[in-house]
Amino acid sequence: EYRPIKFPFFQVPSPRGNFQFPQNRTAIPESPGQTGDGMASFLLGQPGFARLTTTNFISSEKVAHAWYIQDDFKVTSKLTINLGLRYELFSPISERFARQSNYVPETATLVIPKGKDQDAPLPVNFSQAFPTIKVDRGNVGKYLIPWDKTNFGPRIGIAYQLRSKTVIRAAFGIFYGGEENQGGSPNRGEGVPFNQIMDLNLNSNFDARHPFLGRFSDGWPLNIFNLPANISFRGVQQDFRNPLVHKWNFTVQQDLGGNSALEVSYIGSAGRRQLINWDPNTPVNSSNPSADVNSRRLYPFLRGGLSLTSTFGVSDYQGLAAKFEKRYSAGMTFTSAYTWGHTFANTGTTLSGSSGFGVYDIACGFGCEYSNAAWDIRQRWVSNFVYDLPFGHGKKFATGVSKAADLVIGGWQANGILTFSTGQPFTFRSQNCVAAFNVCRPDAVSGKKALSAPAAGRTPDQWFDVTAFQSPAVGTGGNIGPQTGYGPGIRNLDFSLFKDFRFSEKYRLQFRSEWLNLSNTPRFAVSGVGNTQGSSSFGRLTATLPGSARNVQFALRFMF
Repeated sequence: EYRPIKFPFFQVPSPRGNFQFPQNRTAIPESPGQTGDGMASFLLGQPGFARLTTTNFISSEKVAHAWYIQDDFKVTSKLTINLGLRYELFSPISERFARQSNYVPETATLVIPKGKDQDAPLPVNFSQAFPTIKVDRGNVGKYLIPWDKTNFGPRIGIAYQLRSKTVIRAAFGIFYGGEENQGGSPNRGEGVPFNQIMDLNLNSNFDARHPFLGRFSDGWPLNIFNLPANISFRGVQQDFRNPLVHKWNFTVQQDLGGNSALEVSYIGSAGRRQLINWDPNTPVNSSNPSADVNSRRLYPFLRGGLSLTSTFGVSDYQGLAAKFEKRYSAGMTFTSAYTWGHTFANTGTTLSGSSGFGVYDIACGFGCEYSNAAWDIRQRWVSNFVYDLPFGHGKKFATGVSKAADLVIGGWQANGILTFSTGQPFTFRSQNCVAAFNVCRPDAVSGKKALSAPAAGRTPDQWFDVTAFQSPAVGTGGNIGPQTGYGPGIRNLDFSLFKDFRFSEKYRLQFRSEWLNLSNTPRFAVSGVGNTQGSSSFGRLTATLPGSARNVQFALRFMF
């Protein structure tokens, strides 16, 4: 198997540029925060900030090779074993024309790959701003880092017929995520020298003119991309490895008779080498709220953050599942499945991330962030049915009615999906840290649980007992861990009625009436939980999931 994978990328911050007109630009110098008006600044053409970025397109791509072999072995009449092995070779993300760079923090080197643009000039202020950073041009290929060639994925499956109506199944496999999208942050094609951000920013003395930022009517300086640039760094670690997950399960299946069956399973997985987009230059926590920021960084000479892609994330899942299934008989199909599980991780999803995760203490790293995963759903029960109503020709009731009556009462089908699910986790925050901490969380009140229900019960106005929290002790960032809160769950019923009008064996018309969230039960979003101690919305539910209101739709479907 061979796949060329291309995903062109263009998401620079300000391709057409933008201007901002702060109120301070027209303020009285003695009272800059209380006077002035942004609209007045605009009408007078007095910007306080402007940004323009280069627009060099990024042709991101990679390739994937794979082969596999597998076979079934009928060991006995009751025992079958499936064995397999898959090997996958994924390239690192490259840029078609080698227009991406990689900052290597261990050696303080900006690596520019070999290609037609390998000698592209760096911003004019680069050497002065970063005199200790080395620049390596043309000595590596467009992939920037070595390929990971260790992706062997064994598979084994076992099926054993314990009794005539009882089957035991077990399986284990290793699966790789070499095609997982890393998104645009950090896309290494956006770094210098191939793309750059130009910021023209007035200092706090707004009555002084910026040497390159004039009036709005003056437009951009013609030499703007030859001016000092806003330089930030992006990188991928040299020891990058493709993410993998170990999966296993053990299942007992029992035929209950009457076209029904019961299945009980234990399911587990262990994710390793998971992608993490992070900043290793995050400042170390300090009990002093006015502590200098850059002096607390691992690489103070960068004078800012570093967007780095690494693969040291972990996740673990353990779950029990039960499923009852009634196969189609007497016009009815019914399935009911229940899952209890618990997932731990030290990072959120790669693209969307998770607001609940963040480096609380860079000295401890992501090891201290191992907690309930952002996608942890403890319990979920889903039941669904399809029922051909027993009325009309060929059915149990009213089988001898006239064609006109059958046109009304015959050919109806009812369908439903009922879902109950617990909510997703979130992290408690605080606005009241008296310290220089990367993440501020509240302290727990002794003798109270962090997510205990209010005395009057949970309501949208008070989802949890806010008196269980207090401001963090002075000089600390709070003692409540990440992802300790849980948002509201889901209670949802989708229902539909279908009616078939048969013209012949070949042609029929179907009327469909579908009611999504029939009871119009609110489905609150975990992102709308007021989780910040000290804010007016603390403890409240402020948002529902998009599209979760009751939705009724009707349709006609012609099938032939």
